[in-house]
Amino acid sequence: MKTTPRIKAGICIAYDWEMLKTALPIIYKEVDDICLSIDINRQTWAGNKFDFDEMAFFSYINQIDIDKKIIVYEDDFYIDKTSTMFNEVYQRNKIAEKLGKENSWHIQIDVDEYFVDFKNLTNFLRNNNFSKDVNICLPFYILFKQVDNLNLFVKGNMEWVPVVSNNPYYEFGRRNGYFNYKFESPMIHQSWARQEHEIQQKISNWGHNKDFDIQAFFEKWKSLNGHNYKKLLDFHPISGSAWHELIPIAGDTIDELIQNNKNSFEELKTYSPLKIKLQNSRVISKLLQIFNIQW
Repeated sequence: MKTTPRIKAGICIAYDWEMLKTALPIIYKEVDDICLSIDINRQTWAGNKFDFDEMAFFSYINQIDIDKKIIVYEDDFYIDKTSTMFNEVYQRNKIAEKLGKENSWHIQIDVDEYFVDFKNLTNFLRNNNFSKDVNICLPFYILFKQVDNLNLFVKGNMEWVPVVSNNPYYEFGRRNGYFNYKFESPMIHQSWARQEHEIQQKISNWGHNKDFDIQAFFEKWKSLNGHNYKKLLDFHPISGSAWHELIPIAGDTIDELIQNNKNSFEELKTYSPLKIKLQNSRVISKLLQIFNIQW
C-alpha cells in the first residue's frame, strides 16, 4: 500500500528574511518538513554581502517551530561569479537534496510569496497521484506597490509559476522540462511592494538582474502614486502588454488582504477555467506542441 506523500517546503533566505514572518505561518501547520536555506557567508547570488540579524532570525525560528519541523541549511551558494541565475538554481537544487526527494511533494517559495488558500493546495496534493514527473503551477497575483492606503496589483497575462514538484529539479529559477499542471490556488507575490531601499537592494541581487534595465524600471516604479497609477499601462519591463494595468485592492496588511479580499482577487483573473482544464491534458498539450500551436 502506497503511503501518503510528505509535503516539504524550501525557502531561500537572505537580507529580506523578516518577510518570512508573513510567509512561514501560512504554511507551517500544513507541511511536514521545512528547509530554510541561507548563504553561509551572508552574501547574495550576485556575491554582495548583506547585513543579517542572526539573533533575531534564530530567535524567531525557535519561537515558531513548536513541532521541530524546520532545518536551517547554511552553505556557500555563490558558486558562479558571473551568473546570478546559476547560483539561484544551484541553491534551489541543494534545498531539494537536503529535504530528500523520496515519496514527497516539494514546495519552493521565496519569502515574499504568500498562499491565498494553502489548505486548498495541500488537500489537492494529498489526494492526487501523478505517475510522471510534474510541476504544479500556481497563478501569481503581483503586488506592485502600496500607495495612499491602496494595494496596487498587476492585471494582465496571468503568470503561472511552478511552485510544487513531485521530483524537484531546477534548470532556470524553478523551471524545468517537466509537464506543467495548472492549479487554481493563487499566490500573492510582494515582489515590488516594498520600501525604496529594499527594492534597490532586491533588484541588484536577484536572479533576473541581467534581463532588463532594472534601474530605469525602478525609477518608473518610484514615480507611481495614488493619482497617476491609472496612467501606467502595458508596463512589463520585458514584454510590455503582459502587464496591462494596475488594480487597487484594500487592505492594511497581507493577512488582511488574504482574509478579507479573496473575492476581490477574482477581478485579477484573465484566464478561462476551461482553457486551463484543456491545458492540463498531456495529450492536448502534446498535440499543440506537435502542430506548433500557441494559445
